[in-house]
Amino acid sequence: MKAILHTAWATASRLTCCVLVVTSFSAQAQAPVQAPVQVQAPVQVQVQAPVQVQVQVQAQAPAQAQAQAEGQAQRQLLRQEVAAVRALPAAAIVSSRSGTFDTSAASGTTPQRAVVLAPHITELMYAAGAGQYIVATIDRSDFPIQALDIPRVGDGISVSAEAVFAARPDIILDWRPSGAASTLKPLANRQGIPVIYIEPHSLDDIPSQIERLGRLFGTGHHANAAALTLQQHIDSLRNQYGQRAPLSVFIQIGDPPLFTIGRDPVLNDALKACGGSNIFADLATDAAQVSRESVLLKQPEVIIAPQTDAHHLQALRNRWAKLDLDAALNGNVYAINADQLFRPGPRLIDATQRLCKLLDAAR
Repeated sequence: MKAILHTAWATASRLTCCVLVVTSFSAQAQAPVQAPVQVQAPVQVQVQAPVQVQVQVQAQAPAQAQAQAEGQAQRQLLRQEVAAVRALPAAAIVSSRSGTFDTSAASGTTPQRAVVLAPHITELMYAAGAGQYIVATIDRSDFPIQALDIPRVGDGISVSAEAVFAARPDIILDWRPSGAASTLKPLANRQGIPVIYIEPHSLDDIPSQIERLGRLFGTGHHANAAALTLQQHIDSLRNQYGQRAPLSVFIQIGDPPLFTIGRDPVLNDALKACGGSNIFADLATDAAQVSRESVLLKQPEVIIAPQTDAHHLQALRNRWAKLDLDAALNGNVYAINADQLFRPGPRLIDATQRLCKLLDAAR
């Protein structure tokens, strides 16, 4: 199952099958806190500790040992801080559709140092002309190519609070208040660092979030132009394909076990723009495990797989053809790049265009 979680994260940072519940300090959180800890102490140490270690490596051994001991002591302070704030009431959740953000963000200054905890937000930041303000992100943030040079604070399933605050952010961008954000937000609140959530719920939300980031980081001119281009592209696809003969679609994620997209609003909106409908749109979660029997009962007319390897795609077609699924027998099993399809960023619009053309070929 751990392998499935990593696969799901690689394909969709927002899927509920990969809810982020792991933090780097979960074990230490059980330790009792003897006294309140000043908020600034952990941050000051996290900024300075790496520099001290680099300098002391060239010094004598006793000095190096002293520096390591100091670093361990200060890391313990941060762990105590994490434990202390876990009991605090959660702050109000920001709606990504409202175009607003935490009142704590309204400090009168433009953010200059952003920690980004989701790949699609990294892509949105660059689209908004604000990529240069990202000081740390997670492993899966690999597009555009400039993002590969950004320091990492975790792998998307687990995020290091120490590394996050060592980056000295003045804003943290995440996709949902669960997972890593549930630990980081109380810490950030105590240090006056706003946490903003960027989770598009439709194709239209993608350009609107780009505009929002442009307002937030002072790159509105660039962001507005990019958002307008994307919105025109979305409108064009809807006008061209949205009213064509409807097709039922099964979106397959991994096998075995067999996972699929459920009520995910962005992907279902993309299908709708192309005149398609998700056979599992009525599931209670964004993504879920399903049986082959349930797929055969629903008889989708098209199968979409997040696959780029031709050999694997052919193997998938053969498996369904052996089960006499009409979509496979008719050759209507297609591949779309997983990152483009499952990340609600600008490239999803390009993936939607490919999706529309594939569904049109199946008609």
